[in-house]
Parts: sequence; structure tokens; C-alpha cells
Amino acid sequence: MVNIDGVAMGSPSGPVLANILSVIFRRAGWLIMSPPQSGLDTWMTLSIFDSKDTASRFLHFLNSRLLNIKFTTELEENREIPFLDVCIKRDHNTISTTVHHKKTFTGLYTKWDSFTPRKYKINLIRTLTYRCLRISSKSTLLQSTLSDLKNSLLQNGYPRGIINYNVNDVLTKHKDRPSEHTLTVPKKDVILVLPYLGFHSDALTRQLKSCANRFYRLIILRVIFQNTCKVFLFPYKDRFNRSQKSKIVYKASFSWLGL
Repeated sequence: MVNIDGVAMGSPSGPVLANILSVIFRRAGWLIMSPPQSGLDTWMTLSIFDSKDTASRFLHFLNSRLLNIKFTTELEENREIPFLDVCIKRDHNTISTTVHHKKTFTGLYTKWDSFTPRKYKINLIRTLTYRCLRISSKSTLLQSTLSDLKNSLLQNGYPRGIINYNVNDVLTKHKDRPSEHTLTVPKKDVILVLPYLGFHSDALTRQLKSCANRFYRLIILRVIFQNTCKVFLFPYKDRFNRSQKSKIVYKASFSWLGL
């Protein structure tokens, strides 16, 4: 029996086809065809609805569009739901996030006395700290997740002093990091083509980009150098005439998507 739907797990064509399907969903107007009172706020992997009945109706709507793909849903329990490694909690009209561990999580990490390079163990502390920092939406939740992380690392034999030093260092560097300014006007690429003059070209590039960043912040200057001495080569391959060229037309059909 030959399977003509889907791709093998791990196939490089899987993400490409998933993106194509997502684009078709939007351009075909399938989401616009849903009732305006559906209460749908976002349509991604995670969707937010105003009630369970609305979620069920939208699930039925999705499954009615594609016969070969069946969607499933997972509803919240006690006002919270896990999404990948994030636990999303809902409190009336606000949403908070914290680190989520599966029920099968045992707290086992790379042991401190294991035959592993020291830098790998240090990077483990810093990576897990940064994970807590990025996922926790409130300071109270951050302190709780960091406390759980420190206890887990202590159980794996990590020295308390090394744990505290690296955790505090990650938090300090994140706090001292300059805030990123959001641009309201997109920058425009400006390409400047100049002849290549050796090391003088590098100095000129730095000066031009410095002036552009200082006086013209709305552009991104890209300097391209080309050699003024060109060598013209004679063609060394015979050209085919029209009768010798293949006449093949490639066609991609999306009839299986119902379009």
C-alpha cells in the first residue's frame, strides 16, 4: 500500500509543505469564511477563543476544509494549559506564562561529577537560567522557577556557589542590556558600487557607513566593490538549437487541497 498523503517524519520537504498549506489557508479566505462571532483572536498553533463551544465549532470548520488532515484540540484545565515548554495561565483578562515541566520530568541533568567538560556544565546553568528569564512573565514567577532550578541543580551535585554566581551573572547581564528601540519607519537599503582600491577601500567603507549612521539613520548603506580590470573569456561550450532542447512542462496540482 502506497501512502500518497503527507511526508516522512524528518523529511526536509515537511516544513516547506507546511508553510505552503498555511499560506493557502490565508489566501483562500477560509478563515474569513468563518462566522464573525467566532471569537477567534489569533490563528496560529495556539488559538484563543471566548468559549469551549466556539473552539469546537472552529475545529469542525477546519476539519471540513481538508479531508486528508484532521485537527485536534486541547482545552485548558484549571485556567491553565501547557504549550511546548511554557505553562500559560489565565486570570480573568490577563495571561501569565511560566516554565512547564511534564509529569515524567525527573529533574535529572548532567551530573556535576560526570566525565564532561566543565564549560558544558556551566553553560547548562546559564542556559536554564536564561530559559526561566525569557519564559516567566512576572518577577514572582521568575523567582519561583529559579528556586526550583537551583534545587534541581543541587540534587545533581552542582556546588551552590557556582550555581548562584552564574544565575546572578545571567540576570545582571540581562538587566544591564540596553533596550532595543522599535523603529516606526523601516530603513531603506542603499547600494553604492565603487571600484576596488585595496586597503583604501576598507577605510573608505568605514567612513561612509559612519557618516550614514550619523546623518542618515533611515538608510542601510551597503558598499559593493568591483574590480576595474576584467578578463573576458570566450565561450567554450556549443549551444543547443531549439530542436535539441527538451520540451517538458512541469505542473504542480493542488486539487487535493480542494482549490
